[in-house]
Amino acid sequence: MTGLQALLRVRETYIGIVATIAFQLIFFTIWMTAYDGVNERAEQLSIGIVVEDSVMGQQVAQNIKGSIPFAMEDYSSM
Repeated sequence: MTGLQALLRVRETYIGIVATIAFQLIFFTIWMTAYDGVNERAEQLSIGIVVEDSVMGQQVAQNIKGSIPFAMEDYSSM
């Protein structure tokens, strides 16, 4: 407990706490606004699936194609 009290007496500790909170506020207000409307533009995203498994790969790729709202292409190799 005395170690924590000694740490809180140092001015740089408060500067670090304020900087951390300021970073989080900036992150949430600027970075997270870029995600506005992502669900409305999901169909514009194209995804490629590389299927190398001949046993279950095609079935898995078809299940993925049917369940997500993206434009998808099948590829045999990278």
